[in-house]
Amino acid sequence: MRGESDTLDIATAVQPPAGTRTVYISYSWGDDSSKEARQRGQVVDNLCAVLGSKGWNVVRDRSAMRYGGLITDFMKTITRADRIIAVISEKYLRSAFCMTELHGIYARSMGEKQDFLQRIIPLTLDDVKLSDWHDRAKVTEYWGAQLKEMEKHLPDLGTVDFALYKAMRNWHNHAGDILAHVSDVLHPHGFDSIVKDDFAGLIQMLEG
Repeated sequence: MRGESDTLDIATAVQPPAGTRTVYISYSWGDDSSKEARQRGQVVDNLCAVLGSKGWNVVRDRSAMRYGGLITDFMKTITRADRIIAVISEKYLRSAFCMTELHGIYARSMGEKQDFLQRIIPLTLDDVKLSDWHDRAKVTEYWGAQLKEMEKHLPDLGTVDFALYKAMRNWHNHAGDILAHVSDVLHPHGFDSIVKDDFAGLIQMLEG
């Protein structure tokens, strides 16, 4: 039977021991197919190395998960974490996994802008523009189109995919506010700005 909740289940997750300096990374995996894809991977790999050298416990899916582990469990853990670095790319904003994480972080903050921005540190790559409503509307339009496509197949969806459909409705409704909040906080934007001086801007936000 399909559940009544309008979101994916993000209620429970295993958290690290209290007192540890732990930060999670939410990002879309890169590949070698383009300059932008290679930059995504380079940013995350270098970021993990720099933060690790400064005593941070950096948790990302590739290091925290093992074969047989559930991707959804790791996603739940990210949404419940207190500090999350979101490496936002165009691919990120079109990924169901990444949007589940981003919206889950927002939902845990009960839509409160200040709480949301205390938990998330955004890094936006060069292929993303969020400062103008036109740019944010493109993300909403994308998920609106995905919803319309899924609605053609609602009778054929299983429980998991129907839950995804309901979660997407929430992304569509809240994406504008989430991305406006991200845009409102001063943060490194673009590859060169992000990696400048060994991620100095990010570290200032993380340790400030």
